[in-house]
Amino acid sequence: MRGAKYGTVKDWVLGAEVVLPTGEPVFMGCRTLKCRAGYDLLSLVIGSEGTLGVITNAYLKIWPLPEAIVRLRVYFRDIVDAARAVGMIKARGFRPLIVEFLDRGTMEAVSGYVKEFTYPRDSEAMLIIDLDGPPEAMKRYIDSMVNILKGAGGYEIEWTGDKDEMDRIYMARRAAYPALLRLFSGMRVMPEDISVPPSRLPEAVKGIGSIASKYGLKIVTWGHVGDGNLHPNIIYNPNDQSSVSKLYSVSRELGLMAINLGGTVSSEHGIGVLKKDLLTSELEVKGIAQLRLMKAIKKVFDPNNILNPGKVIDIDQ
Repeated sequence: MRGAKYGTVKDWVLGAEVVLPTGEPVFMGCRTLKCRAGYDLLSLVIGSEGTLGVITNAYLKIWPLPEAIVRLRVYFRDIVDAARAVGMIKARGFRPLIVEFLDRGTMEAVSGYVKEFTYPRDSEAMLIIDLDGPPEAMKRYIDSMVNILKGAGGYEIEWTGDKDEMDRIYMARRAAYPALLRLFSGMRVMPEDISVPPSRLPEAVKGIGSIASKYGLKIVTWGHVGDGNLHPNIIYNPNDQSSVSKLYSVSRELGLMAINLGGTVSSEHGIGVLKKDLLTSELEVKGIAQLRLMKAIKKVFDPNNILNPGKVIDIDQ
């Protein structure tokens, strides 16, 4: 959730003990904050989805907890305005701890799952924003943020630094997935994972709506939009072959849309098996030579293809 400001796990790993496919243990990285000893093999392994080695121990950086955190909640009557607000926040120099996005479908699902949650019936989207920093600066941060949100079309803006109240606001985001499963019991939910530059979020949310209309499948979207990460959740009927076929078409079009907007087909969840074709599509735009390099690296690390075979990329035996 806080990756928009503090990065993801890979940014906090100094070094790791790794067992190679040969069974040989090696230490990659360093135990120091600065380390430029050869190629960055540690990052290769961390991002390999278990296809290059097995991490048995890791050495992590730690950071002091924020001195103060305030949480804001704001609604928008236009989903595009909510997406546009993210770019406005970043353009003003803010780096929020989190910026969580919930569309109307998400709010509808949560309101039927959590009795305490209500939302304005004319709202199409909600943002939850955390700001952190020194206590003496929080009032200034909040005032500036409220002005930005109002300028973007936000209304019913609430903020608090009280932990219980912060939990109450965040309840809607925490309950989103189980609420969706209950609302569409008997159906299946396919959580997607795409990312675009934050400045392209307005185009992305419009594109998701267009794809849902094109195929006649419902898509409910939330995401960590502070870094452009969206999770469109595709609702489909597993007992209807037409619905299942549409699912894969929708998933592919969402990935291609992200690529065309300068983004990626996987922000958090990884490539695995299902997104190998989309990875190829993304690398065709970025430079297909990368795919050849990835296959060569896999063969060097794991010539017998025993670690997670068939995941991320296919290699010739």
